[in-house]
Amino acid sequence: MGCIVSFGGFLPIGMLTLAFLIVAAPLLGPRAGGMVGYWLLSCVGVAYVGAAFAPCDLGCPSPPTSPRQLLHNLLGILEYAGGGVGLLVFAGGYFQRRPDRVARIVLFASGAAALGVFVGIATPGLEAWHGLIQWVGEAALFGSLVLIGWRLARPESGWSAA
Repeated sequence: MGCIVSFGGFLPIGMLTLAFLIVAAPLLGPRAGGMVGYWLLSCVGVAYVGAAFAPCDLGCPSPPTSPRQLLHNLLGILEYAGGGVGLLVFAGGYFQRRPDRVARIVLFASGAAALGVFVGIATPGLEAWHGLIQWVGEAALFGSLVLIGWRLARPESGWSAA
């Protein structure tokens, strides 16, 4: 069952995330600060690909009880910290000259939520809530990617570089 989740779930999600970021990047146009944040979002895809090869141990114990669990936890740090910081930097840098205030606020809040997940998972006593905390982080990170893609697909949004 673990292989199905790892290679049928985590691996394709990570690969599709990275492919989306690569394909969508030229549509955003060059904006130095925003693009640094944008490329930090690739931490999400890289972490998912890595998690396919380093699935968590049964119960996802904290502290880690095996090298594989330690690697899985480090990939989680990469995902939530890298993705969260990426969204904050992207929202702050990309929208300096763009009037899309709602998207900026949503992306900024999603970045803060992802960083909150990072803190929540590292906080002792919240082990029973880890699953829910992670779902919030996943919704924030992937919801942001959907928002970016949706806005890029709408020429009237003014997001595309063209």
